[in-house]
Amino acid sequence: MENGDLIYYCLTSDRVKLVEHFYELEDETFFKEIHKCRENRKAGIESTLASIEKDAEVYEVYYKGNLAAFFAKVNWQVSMLNGFHVKKEYRTKYFLSEFWEVIKTVFSSDIYTGLWEGNYPAINHLLKNGFELVNTVEHKGLNYKIFTLCQQPQQ
Repeated sequence: MENGDLIYYCLTSDRVKLVEHFYELEDETFFKEIHKCRENRKAGIESTLASIEKDAEVYEVYYKGNLAAFFAKVNWQVSMLNGFHVKKEYRTKYFLSEFWEVIKTVFSSDIYTGLWEGNYPAINHLLKNGFELVNTVEHKGLNYKIFTLCQQPQQ
């Protein structure tokens, strides 16, 4: 666990409960318009859990003692940001800046991630925070959904 005055993070003990907690707070519009499965809450939870690799490290991020975000890291040939989510009330300039600093600390190398191309809020957020578009790919296992791959080079 890393402690700071306002923000700290730790590995989660239960990724299922963590994802369920975050997705219970989202409205149905999130699942029908933004999430890659475009169905409902239950399908969104199942889809997200299925997309987080079994060997991924899943981190909880706290702000002022409150659970505010999570992210997953998996090490393949490169370090991959295997998923992330921030509660609505923490989607502020200050928190998001600190959130990315936490992720940079955990990764300590270039960060790669893939997002469903319809998740415009997350893609735009990544591009505003130093990520660069690398490629797009079709993923046949997910009903031919197209994903955008992004990289954030470490400075």
